[in-house]
Amino acid sequence: MKKLMTVARETYVRQVKSWAFVLLLLSPFIFFGISLGIGYFIGHQEATNQKIAVITNDRELRQSLKQDKQLTLAYTKVAKADQALTAQKIAGYVVIDNQADQRLVATYQGVKTLDTELKQKLTTVLNQRQLALNYARVGLTVEEQKQLQQVPVFNEKIDSEYNNKETVKLLSVMILIILMYFILLNYSATTAQEIAAEKGTKIMEVIFSSIPAKTYFYGKILGLFGVIFTQVSIYLLGGGILYSFLPKLGKKFNWLKTNQSLITDVIQNLLSVSLLYVVLGVVLYTILSAFCGALVVRVEDSNKAVQPLMYLIMGGFFGVMALAAYPENIIVRVLSYVPFLSSFFMPLRLIDGSVGGGQVLISLSLLLMTIFLLANYIAKIYFGLILQNDDISLWRSFKKALTIK
Repeated sequence: MKKLMTVARETYVRQVKSWAFVLLLLSPFIFFGISLGIGYFIGHQEATNQKIAVITNDRELRQSLKQDKQLTLAYTKVAKADQALTAQKIAGYVVIDNQADQRLVATYQGVKTLDTELKQKLTTVLNQRQLALNYARVGLTVEEQKQLQQVPVFNEKIDSEYNNKETVKLLSVMILIILMYFILLNYSATTAQEIAAEKGTKIMEVIFSSIPAKTYFYGKILGLFGVIFTQVSIYLLGGGILYSFLPKLGKKFNWLKTNQSLITDVIQNLLSVSLLYVVLGVVLYTILSAFCGALVVRVEDSNKAVQPLMYLIMGGFFGVMALAAYPENIIVRVLSYVPFLSSFFMPLRLIDGSVGGGQVLISLSLLLMTIFLLANYIAKIYFGLILQNDDISLWRSFKKALTIK
């Protein structure tokens, strides 16, 4: 056990001290910080000097528009507004004229196209004001105006609870599968390179003279899994801090409070048996990646060796993405029992609630059995795999390793 932990600790420390790991760890937070800063800066700029000026003598229109923060009524002359536009104090201006026939005509002048949402607001206000002018021109009483403004009523009853549940399920599946996909995509290559870097070196013969190859293999896997656990833990901790801190930054993040129940339900789905499938999936593919790395002689060939594994991971990921809305599909049900793909497909059925405890037990048993048998078998031939340093094909390398005792 002491030798096992020594190998695991040495592997773990070497990986977490590397610049590649540090950059990988910090990149999501750096990207998020940059995005947050750019979004805040753009929002601040738009709020300060990118308003649209409205020039009109109609009191009713001015009263209707003065509450909109995207608009300003500070300019009463076109010449002044044009000067402000040239000086980039405003993004544009709208001149509203009331013609002789009581028709309102709005003309926009700006350096860029008027925002669609703002244009819709202006159109709505103009339509309402135009309607009021039309009524006044033909001399309709207030009662007659009300009768002309009557519109059909369309009632819609939606089961909001059902919609929320479906949203929670979809979000939970997406987060879980995307998390596992990127962990596997990154660490499959890392594990293969870690193992391939040691292959064929004289130091391995010395190491195997003092520690069984089987113990060394288990130590390497344990150390790499510790690296993965560290990264995921830091992301979870960072996510939790951001979740509690972002609402304090302003109204832009108030959606976190308004959707708190939905977020809580998603977190509950993530912290369930589904998470166990993700962990076991990572363990299984880490073992397979180590095996692929042990098949090649040069480190640069490790990516080729792990390529079939990448195809399998991508197949599982894109398969779930395509069938996420169909958890009862026969393909999903069958693949939820296949050990190399069940980590992708069974969480989909678990989150949907369409699978029983007995079925989960069978699927988990098959997955655990595969991990145990695969790890035990690769550990047995690991000595032969590492010391085999002939530059031959992957298949021939595997067959030759089987003959080395």
